[in-house]
Amino acid sequence: MLLLLADLESFFSNAHSGCLIFWGAIVLMAVVPTISWCVVHWHKHEIDGQLKHEMIARGMSADEIERVLAAKSAPIEKP
Repeated sequence: MLLLLADLESFFSNAHSGCLIFWGAIVLMAVVPTISWCVVHWHKHEIDGQLKHEMIARGMSADEIERVLAAKSAPIEKP
């Protein structure tokens, strides 16, 4: 067991550390945006579902709900 730990210590302390940092950064640059994208879309779907439940609870008809969901706000103009 100690021999295995000594081998791991020498592996991480030698020239491999630069390679590990490089590949770790590559993995983080791929994983973090993917997880962020998933969280944002999950949150958008959750808000959309809550809106639909609230409209149903208020007694809105299917046509009214469809009209509300199809309406889009005007784009923001840049000065």
